[in-house]
Amino acid sequence: RYLRARRLALAAAWLREPGARVKAVAARAGFAAPSHFNRAFRAVYGVAPRAWQRGGGGDAASGAR
Repeated sequence: RYLRARRLALAAAWLREPGARVKAVAARAGFAAPSHFNRAFRAVYGVAPRAWQRGGGGDAASGAR
C-alpha cells in the first residue's frame, strides 16, 4: 500500500508539469495499463488524472481529496 500511495503521489506531481501526458505519467509511475492508473488515481484523489491536470484536484502533497 505504501508504494502504491507513493507512486500515485509522484504521479500527481508529474501530472502538473507542463506538457505531461497521462499515459506517459502512468507508465513512469509503474502502471502497465492507463485504465488501472485512472481507477487507482481516482480512488485516492477523487478525480480523474486529466481533471487533476486541469486543476480539479487538491494539493498533491496531501494525498487526499
